[in-house]
Amino acid sequence: NQILVYDREGAFVRAFGCWGSMEGQFSDPRGLEFTADGELVVADFGNDRVQVLREDGTFVRSIRSSGRGKDKLRTRSLRCPEDVCSCADGSIAVADHMSLHVQASDGEGGDLKIPGPKLSHFFRACGVCAGAGGEILAADSVRGNVHVWNREGSFVQTIGRKGASRVDLYEPHGLCTDREGRVFVECMTSRSIKSGRIVMLW
Repeated sequence: NQILVYDREGAFVRAFGCWGSMEGQFSDPRGLEFTADGELVVADFGNDRVQVLREDGTFVRSIRSSGRGKDKLRTRSLRCPEDVCSCADGSIAVADHMSLHVQASDGEGGDLKIPGPKLSHFFRACGVCAGAGGEILAADSVRGNVHVWNREGSFVQTIGRKGASRVDLYEPHGLCTDREGRVFVECMTSRSIKSGRIVMLW
């Protein structure tokens, strides 16, 4: 329940956070990413929220917790967020495990937007990343698919065995892009071979 910081050589630098539900505390933190402004966004899985922190761990704000205290919800709640990514327009996309859809919030914690259909596409949303063209990609580990929305929020395609782009993805989880705009997904090899592999989608 901490964030650990290492330098480029892998040497430990510092840690911040501890178990709890107060500001700057975590309960089973999952995905994290820096925004273009240098803020650290953390999927605080067990607290049903996303926390935004400064690089040194100082709390800035939270996005859509389960409605406790001053962070009470207005419209829609996060439940067990698994992963986060920072989008080109400044919004934050959240792979929200329990509510079975990907949500995007503006950087100030405003109302959540849903970039495309929710329940029809997801059984377990567990990874999310932004493409070089502003797309939002999200992995469904149970159905073995990666879904793609454009920057306007319109659904584009499904990548996987049952999708328009047929790629064999078993239990896809982590997603990332490189400097050249290529998209990579972390997944298992097969049901019988429990080893991991990295697949380049484009």
